[in-house]
Amino acid sequence: MRPATLPRSPIDDLRAIELTAGDAPLLQRLFDANPAYFLAVQGEPARADQARAELTETPPPDVPWSRVWQIGFIEPSGRLAAFAGIVTDLFAADVCHIGLFMVDASRQGSGEAQRLHAALEQ
Repeated sequence: MRPATLPRSPIDDLRAIELTAGDAPLLQRLFDANPAYFLAVQGEPARADQARAELTETPPPDVPWSRVWQIGFIEPSGRLAAFAGIVTDLFAADVCHIGLFMVDASRQGSGEAQRLHAALEQ
Protein backbone atom coordinates (compact mmCIF):
# COMPACT_ATOMS: atom_id res chain seq x y z
CA MET A 1 0.00 0.00 0.00
CA ARG A 2 1.41 3.40 -1.02
CA PRO A 3 1.07 6.21 1.52
CA ALA A 4 -1.26 8.95 0.37
CA THR A 5 0.13 12.45 0.16
CA LEU A 6 -1.67 15.75 -0.17
CA PRO A 7 -1.77 16.68 -3.86
CA ARG A 8 -0.04 19.78 -5.09
CA SER A 9 -2.52 22.12 -6.70
CA PRO A 10 -2.01 22.53 -10.46
CA ILE A 11 -3.78 25.90 -10.21
CA ASP A 12 -1.41 28.72 -9.22
CA ASP A 13 -3.83 30.58 -6.92
CA LEU A 14 -5.05 27.47 -5.08
CA ARG A 15 -3.42 25.52 -2.26
CA ALA A 16 -4.45 21.99 -1.25
CA ILE A 17 -5.32 21.51 2.42
CA GLU A 18 -6.74 18.65 4.44
CA LEU A 19 -10.12 19.51 5.93
CA THR A 20 -11.25 18.30 9.34
CA ALA A 21 -14.58 18.45 11.16
CA GLY A 22 -13.64 21.92 12.39
CA ASP A 23 -13.69 23.13 8.78
CA ALA A 24 -17.39 22.36 8.36
CA PRO A 25 -18.38 26.08 8.15
CA LEU A 26 -15.84 26.63 5.35
CA LEU A 27 -17.14 23.64 3.39
CA GLN A 28 -20.77 24.53 4.08
CA ARG A 29 -20.19 27.95 2.47
CA LEU A 30 -18.96 26.19 -0.70
CA PHE A 31 -21.98 23.87 -0.66
CA ASP A 32 -24.44 26.73 -0.11
CA ALA A 33 -22.87 28.88 -2.83
CA ASN A 34 -23.09 26.02 -5.37
CA PRO A 35 -26.54 24.44 -5.11
CA ALA A 36 -26.57 22.84 -8.59
CA TYR A 37 -24.84 19.63 -7.44
CA PHE A 38 -27.25 19.03 -4.58
CA LEU A 39 -30.27 19.97 -6.69
CA ALA A 40 -29.20 17.42 -9.32
CA VAL A 41 -28.30 14.64 -6.86
CA GLN A 42 -30.72 15.19 -3.97
CA GLY A 43 -33.42 17.29 -5.63
CA GLU A 44 -32.92 20.03 -3.03
CA PRO A 45 -30.17 22.35 -1.78
CA ALA A 46 -27.53 21.14 0.65
CA ARG A 47 -28.84 20.56 4.17
CA ALA A 48 -27.64 22.93 6.89
CA ASP A 49 -25.47 20.10 8.28
CA GLN A 50 -24.31 18.72 4.91
CA ALA A 51 -20.67 19.73 5.38
CA ARG A 52 -20.47 18.33 8.91
CA ALA A 53 -21.85 15.03 7.64
CA GLU A 54 -19.43 14.96 4.71
CA LEU A 55 -16.46 15.60 7.00
CA THR A 56 -17.40 13.01 9.63
CA GLU A 57 -19.08 10.09 7.86
CA THR A 58 -17.12 6.92 7.13
CA PRO A 59 -17.85 3.82 5.05
CA PRO A 60 -19.85 1.02 6.72
CA PRO A 61 -17.87 -1.05 9.24
CA ASP A 62 -18.00 -4.17 7.07
CA VAL A 63 -16.28 -2.40 4.15
CA PRO A 64 -12.47 -2.46 4.20
CA TRP A 65 -10.80 0.96 3.87
CA SER A 66 -7.89 2.76 5.48
CA ARG A 67 -8.57 6.49 5.35
CA VAL A 68 -11.27 9.01 4.60
CA TRP A 69 -9.50 12.04 3.30
CA GLN A 70 -11.20 15.40 2.79
CA ILE A 71 -9.18 17.69 0.53
CA GLY A 72 -9.95 21.33 -0.07
CA PHE A 73 -8.41 23.66 -2.59
CA ILE A 74 -8.30 27.08 -1.01
CA GLU A 75 -7.80 30.55 -2.46
CA PRO A 76 -5.41 33.10 -0.87
CA SER A 77 -8.49 34.87 0.55
CA GLY A 78 -9.32 31.73 2.55
CA ARG A 79 -12.33 30.88 0.38
CA LEU A 80 -12.73 27.24 -0.60
CA ALA A 81 -12.71 26.89 -4.40
CA ALA A 82 -12.96 23.10 -4.70
CA PHE A 83 -13.44 20.02 -2.57
CA ALA A 84 -12.86 16.27 -2.88
CA GLY A 85 -13.89 13.54 -0.47
CA ILE A 86 -11.68 10.49 -0.94
CA VAL A 87 -11.63 7.01 0.60
CA THR A 88 -8.29 5.23 0.30
CA ASP A 89 -7.73 1.48 0.05
CA LEU A 90 -11.44 0.93 -0.48
CA PHE A 91 -12.02 -2.83 -0.75
CA ALA A 92 -8.36 -3.36 -1.80
CA ALA A 93 -4.95 -1.77 -1.38
CA ASP A 94 -4.29 1.24 -3.61
CA VAL A 95 -7.93 1.59 -4.65
CA CYS A 96 -9.14 5.12 -4.07
CA HIS A 97 -12.68 6.37 -4.44
CA ILE A 98 -13.53 10.03 -5.01
CA GLY A 99 -16.99 10.25 -3.53
CA LEU A 100 -17.69 13.96 -3.92
CA PHE A 101 -15.76 16.32 -6.15
CA MET A 102 -17.01 19.87 -6.42
CA VAL A 103 -15.54 22.98 -8.02
CA ASP A 104 -17.03 26.42 -7.38
CA ALA A 105 -19.30 27.51 -10.23
CA SER A 106 -17.17 30.62 -10.82
CA ARG A 107 -14.32 28.33 -11.89
CA GLN A 108 -16.33 25.94 -14.05
CA GLY A 109 -15.71 25.93 -17.78
CA SER A 110 -12.06 26.90 -17.31
CA GLY A 111 -10.56 23.40 -17.42
CA GLU A 112 -9.60 23.69 -13.75
CA ALA A 113 -11.83 20.80 -12.68
CA GLN A 114 -10.02 18.41 -15.01
CA ARG A 115 -6.63 19.66 -13.77
CA LEU A 116 -7.62 19.32 -10.11
CA HIS A 117 -9.07 15.85 -10.71
CA ALA A 118 -5.85 14.76 -12.44
CA ALA A 119 -3.84 16.02 -9.45
CA LEU A 120 -6.04 13.94 -7.14
CA GLU A 121 -5.55 10.85 -9.27
CA GLN A 122 -1.78 11.21 -9.00
